[in-house]
Amino acid sequence: QAFVPLTAQPAMFGRQSAAGAFFVGAAAGTMGFGGDNALSLNEIRVGVASGRLMGAVLRQTREYMYQTHGDTISVYSAYEAFHEQQRRYMSMGAVIGLFSSLGLVIAAINILNLMMARIYRRIRSIGIAISLGAGRSVIFRQFLIEAALLGIIGAVVGLGLSYGGVRLITNIVGETVTQSLRAQVYGIGTALCISLLFGVYPALQASRINPVDALRVD
Repeated sequence: QAFVPLTAQPAMFGRQSAAGAFFVGAAAGTMGFGGDNALSLNEIRVGVASGRLMGAVLRQTREYMYQTHGDTISVYSAYEAFHEQQRRYMSMGAVIGLFSSLGLVIAAINILNLMMARIYRRIRSIGIAISLGAGRSVIFRQFLIEAALLGIIGAVVGLGLSYGGVRLITNIVGETVTQSLRAQVYGIGTALCISLLFGVYPALQASRINPVDALRVD
């Protein structure tokens, strides 16, 4: 590698030799001499000065190269590859988020139905508990805790399934997909909040059961 200014004439290279050159602050590439002793560059790497926007520099470089050399030179940037990768991840995240939202809605409805079914099956026992002195707040907390336990159990099972899903996506995409600890904590917290939110109504209904009517149920 040789470090020379842009205006320097690389006359130190022989006709049959080639070397990598890095022009400070501008470009780097592989250069040599053709049969007509003309300097040729196979690759030019352009650096971006501090404070410049990558997108603007890329656009200006592509316009300049096209005006100067036409279609003989192609301009490639890792900046575009990065954004393409980001768009692919965003699309994948949108699909995963859609299915996750649908699963969350279904889970919330199932929790509500399950808790209501548990109350209807235990109306007589709830009436006996209230008759023996159990306060309505105790009944409310009991069913709310049951709903929270259902949510936590579902979250743990969901984390296990998500781990398998991450492994599957990694094998399909061919890139390593990781699952952060923050996402796992958010998942457990979301499951707990949804369970408590949709468990309030069944717990409230259980606490309002009339013990006299409940004891008449066979």
